Amino acid sequence: PMPHLDLLTPWLTFVAILLPLLHLERWIHRHLYGVGWLLTQDKERATVLYYLILFPGVFLHEFTQWLVAGALKLKLGRVRVWPRPQADGVLRLDFVRLSRRTGRAARAVVELAPFIAGIGLVLFISRSVFDVAGLSAALSTGELPIIQAELGRLFGTPDFWLWLYLLFAVGNAMLPTLSEERNPLL
Repeated sequence: PMPHLDLLTPWLTFVAILLPLLHLERWIHRHLYGVGWLLTQDKERATVLYYLILFPGVFLHEFTQWLVAGALKLKLGRVRVWPRPQADGVLRLDFVRLSRRTGRAARAVVELAPFIAGIGLVLFISRSVFDVAGLSAALSTGELPIIQAELGRLFGTPDFWLWLYLLFAVGNAMLPTLSEERNPLL
């Protein structure tokens, strides 16, 4: 084995997983907004419903950015508490805006903070609440009774649906915003 390939493999795997997740996230956002539009026939109500469904993730995203900006002593621009109506099904996580004078490096740190916090929360729930290591071990045996028992244990987790919803909401709001005017990562 070549040593440089061993160093590249995790990064290539990360990109190979992240790209489809970005497309899946966009698809989910468009359809969540679309359901809100079908139910309300109103841009503002559809937008509010859309943000309410993803509220735990939106809150974590914005609070993390606000916290990191404060820790770095960055000047904030306008902070909003209510989403702007939209029509395109793109989740705009820009309640906390940095001053235009904020440097690209500092802006990148603030933009990446929700991703890191989201990954941390997803890992915590996956390992501590759902014990996915046990499920992985059961799947690796290939024995149906062991897999069924482990799935039963997983679905029997107290407040299973609440934890699953939290994973969904955080997972769909933790990626950096892909807005060219704001994102120093593009």
